Amino acid sequence: MNYVNLSQLCCLLFLFSCSPSTEPSTPLRIISFGFEGVKSLSTTIDPSTQTITVEVPYQTSISALVPLIGLEAGVSIVPASGLTQNFTQAVYYTLFNGKNRKIYTVNVKVANQLPPEITQIKTDTVEAGKDLNIVGKNFGKFALDIQAFLIDKDNKESLLKHQLIDSTQIRLTTAIEQNPGSYHIKVTVKKQTVISDGSIWVGYPSPQLTAISHANLRKGDTLWLEGKYIDANQYRFLCQLQNKNIIYTLAMTKALTDKLAFIIPNNVTIGEYAVKIINTSEKKASATLARLIYIYDPSLPFVTDIVQPQAFYKKSEKITFHTIHFDAIEARFYQVNLVGVYKTYIQNGIYDDSQKTLSIELPDVIQVGNYEIHFSLSDPKKSIQYSFQTDLQIAVKE
Repeated sequence: MNYVNLSQLCCLLFLFSCSPSTEPSTPLRIISFGFEGVKSLSTTIDPSTQTITVEVPYQTSISALVPLIGLEAGVSIVPASGLTQNFTQAVYYTLFNGKNRKIYTVNVKVANQLPPEITQIKTDTVEAGKDLNIVGKNFGKFALDIQAFLIDKDNKESLLKHQLIDSTQIRLTTAIEQNPGSYHIKVTVKKQTVISDGSIWVGYPSPQLTAISHANLRKGDTLWLEGKYIDANQYRFLCQLQNKNIIYTLAMTKALTDKLAFIIPNNVTIGEYAVKIINTSEKKASATLARLIYIYDPSLPFVTDIVQPQAFYKKSEKITFHTIHFDAIEARFYQVNLVGVYKTYIQNGIYDDSQKTLSIELPDVIQVGNYEIHFSLSDPKKSIQYSFQTDLQIAVKE
């Protein structure tokens, strides 16, 4: 046996067993990085600096995202893929492979707001005080981030109230005081601005009735209507009286600031009517006034006013009224109805034919308050009954 060769063989085997392994180890690196349910705009993985930068769409909430992390086989990571993390600040991931480890830093940023776009204005004409809708893109999700304006030909801006319907549609409310004219629309979302290519025409508001001079009139009397947006210097107005059977149109006879006058014509049928006003220049009508008016025959009895009226009256005090045409009906009884909020008192009146006056004494038990005054003339033997209301009122105090 050759002992030398055996010894050499043993040395070779020892040296071979002590030499380092040439088998390649698994790299400690992240292959891919994304989020569940969120499409990333860009992802940059830099193995040299062990950093990952991800950009997500505008308005994405990054306080609770679920990461989906791709790794080489045999590599472990802490925190694990699929665990929800708060990415409002940097998140650190540690990779393990046996005794080896690396730390990756992940930064997530939200893309900036894209400039808003106006693709359609839903109407080309809007009445001042009314709404209109605009359609577009990138309006965002929060109404507080938005401002909207009308811009006139001199680039003067008027702020609009707005309601965000969704990220593609906004409802705008024009101010009722807005001057008529042509305007472009400007929308600002987080300092990003767009101005519409098209324009809209803002028209004069519809007339608004707020008060009426008298609710009880006779043919030939003047009806004064008070309201807003009834500028007779710029526009023409008519008054419309309507009952169940017929409509009468009255021409304006006089105008003051926020007041228009109309004479009740003689051809109007006696009865009760709803009242509205029409801007014939703009072809716009007011809403019907809540209070109806009643038109009486001017040849029949009526009470025009109170003789020496007072600011208030006391119990048992005398009140005298001026009358006209009381002799048109052969009445024996003259009743005055004092109509209060909670109670009505009926007093018999004394008619003085020489003075053309009617007098009553207030009840000694009348309650304090305000009272409307209505009248009735009757003669039971002749079955004569005639009633009418007036706009007269009195206040009773202790």
